[in-house]
Amino acid sequence: MFNSMSLAAYSQVSTLAAKSGDTINLKSSWDTFFGAIEQTSGFGRILNLLSIIGVVLVAFAVVKWAWDRRRGLNGGGSGAIWGALLIGAILSAPNLLIPIVLQIFDLLVNSISKIWGATKS
Repeated sequence: MFNSMSLAAYSQVSTLAAKSGDTINLKSSWDTFFGAIEQTSGFGRILNLLSIIGVVLVAFAVVKWAWDRRRGLNGGGSGAIWGALLIGAILSAPNLLIPIVLQIFDLLVNSISKIWGATKS
C-alpha cells in the first residue's frame, strides 16, 4: 500500500524533527506523501467517494440545523454543526485544506522557534 515515496516523506519529517535549528516544513512532506498516494490505482475513485460523503455530511448538517431552528430549538446546539462542517470540509477537499492547515502550522511553529532562538542567544 505504501511505496518508497511515502516512506521518504516519513523519513523527511523525522529528519526535520531531529535537527534543531532547521525550519519545519510539513506541507512539503504532505505533498510528497499525498502525491505518492494519488499515483496508486483507484485512489481517484476513493477521493471522489470521500468528496461525495463530505458534501452530503455538510448538506445534512445545514438542513438539520435549519430544521431545528425552524422548530424553535435554537439550532439544536451549534457545536454539532461546526463539527459536521469541519469533517465534511476535510472529506470534500483534503488536497486543498490539509496543505493550508499545515502551512499555517509551519508558519506558527517556525515563528515561535525563531523567537525562542532569538531570546536564548
